[in-house]
Amino acid sequence: MYRERIQQLFGGEVVSSIRDNVYLLERNNRRYVAKVSNNSFNHFVYSSELYQNTAINDPDSLLSKKIGFRYDGKNYFVLEKYVEGDTDPETIRAIMPGIFYKIGVFHRENKAEGRVWSMYSDGRKFDSIEDMVRYEFSYHESYWEDTKTLDPCLSAVMNLTKGFRTVLHGDLHLGNVILRDSGPVLIDTEWSALSLNMFEFEHVDFFGISRDYSEKVTDNALDCYRAYFYALGINEKISNELIRGYNVLKVMRKNTYDRYYKNYEDLKKIPGLLQRVLAWPASGMEQISMPVLPAAAP
Repeated sequence: MYRERIQQLFGGEVVSSIRDNVYLLERNNRRYVAKVSNNSFNHFVYSSELYQNTAINDPDSLLSKKIGFRYDGKNYFVLEKYVEGDTDPETIRAIMPGIFYKIGVFHRENKAEGRVWSMYSDGRKFDSIEDMVRYEFSYHESYWEDTKTLDPCLSAVMNLTKGFRTVLHGDLHLGNVILRDSGPVLIDTEWSALSLNMFEFEHVDFFGISRDYSEKVTDNALDCYRAYFYALGINEKISNELIRGYNVLKVMRKNTYDRYYKNYEDLKKIPGLLQRVLAWPASGMEQISMPVLPAAAP
């Protein structure tokens, strides 16, 4: 339904539909991906502003960045280069630690000042990481029934302020990696944000918190953390505090979701998940160790 409008805005010819509201466009013998959204709050806007207004240091072209953005008064339209390469999930799964090493280098080189936001901040931007984290914690607190665990949760989550603000891909999972001879390329950057570095681990699930879906990283999740922190030179103590803090926040997100949607069976898992995360690192649980495992090197 958007074919003609895309052609009017970007030129070229829409040759096929890839999936709902995503189209393949050919222009001047080159291929592009055009995406459409009509949300009132739109991450397309924030991510497009980020790429337009931020000098991003990415000599390896790790991120497939937006090259066009239009708003016609009703819908948002984004244009990206079409990237060809290997998308086999098992091949990509095996090299995810190496990709997180690369994203750690990318984060280090793209620390930036500015207001921060995340997909969980309801479109709000914040002056600091601390303000953003406190806002989200307060929201989840209203859904949290075990008041005795709130203080240790808050203590763990506030350790996220030991992270830093940087440019995120924002939606890094197995389905958004394409392998080329020149190296991996991360596509679908409409969730890119200036935000807390740890939020790049949205789809890395070492503790078994998230629902099951094929794109998430599980088997070598710990190696992804190892590779990332090694790339940044962050010591073991801080690494463990960041892992604990971020995953406590993920448990609280899950609790909020399950209470809102009345997933009572899943709610029964929350106390055990929280206990496991708060105990990190503990006897019988593998700790982050430096340096990174050889298998996680880029």
